Amino acid sequence: MRRSLFLLFGCSLGAAASALACSSGHADSGPSPVQTFTAQFCSLFEPCCGGPGLGTDGGACQAWVAEQARGNTYDVDAGAACLAAMQQNQAGSAVCADNLGANGAVACFHVFQPAYGDVPPGGACVRDSDCQAAPGGTASCYVATDFPEDGGVGGSSTYRCVQTNPGQAGDGPCLQQAVGAEVMSSWPDGMPVPDQMVACNLSDGLYCDFLSYTCQSFAAVGATCNIDSPFACGPTATCLSGTSTSGQCVALALGTSCSDVFSDCGAGAHCSSASFTCVPSVPLGAACTSNDQCDDECVGGKCVTAAEGILCVTGE
Repeated sequence: MRRSLFLLFGCSLGAAASALACSSGHADSGPSPVQTFTAQFCSLFEPCCGGPGLGTDGGACQAWVAEQARGNTYDVDAGAACLAAMQQNQAGSAVCADNLGANGAVACFHVFQPAYGDVPPGGACVRDSDCQAAPGGTASCYVATDFPEDGGVGGSSTYRCVQTNPGQAGDGPCLQQAVGAEVMSSWPDGMPVPDQMVACNLSDGLYCDFLSYTCQSFAAVGATCNIDSPFACGPTATCLSGTSTSGQCVALALGTSCSDVFSDCGAGAHCSSASFTCVPSVPLGAACTSNDQCDDECVGGKCVTAAEGILCVTGE
């Protein structure tokens, strides 16, 4: 199955910026909280870099964590939870074999939170950090582009602040679809973007229905689905087209079509980004020539997890 992308530190849909425990500021007498977290995190992950074709000098891991921290705020409590989950998963080797393991992935996603500004919803912005976060939610600087009706080159873009809260089934309008640490935004061309919207999270069993623009629960295998909503059937099924607008949810298996790399084709298989079909995966540590052969990445001619590909270096 295709593992979730290793973009674990970032914006949490369920945490308000005002609820952060502390910032990364520190006195000159010792290491900062971020430096302490980085050293412990990289130390826990270091054994994972001893696999075939991999090595570590600690630099790749430290540089990556520093990049996640840049411009964001460090949450001490979330950092401690991340390290505790990694220690628990390390005992069962899940920290290496499955991108920190399920518990580690969830816990570590909340370590660094974006810093928000004071531009109210609907106000002009340049970047997400300009915008005022929703209570209990987030904010983004949404870019809406109006293209010429004749399909020619050009068009105009507007940048405005939009507040977003986690959505429940039936909530709307939904602007964002959260898939692991990835957040995708979509809104019809030419329609004004509302100031307040919701995000539908795949981990909550919800998808953004691009007909009603509301969060909906996954359709069951055999049920009718909207082919324009790629996650309508959930990660383990696909919407097989029957007409130009609707289809039927069909369970994913080897050889079936799949919507994207987030599709779960089952153990030992993944959704090929080249053919968009479920294909067998090359096992971890086995030889490969491209990322598309592996569940995650091909590094140094070997299949590795996404975490190993980011935090380790190619061995000699």
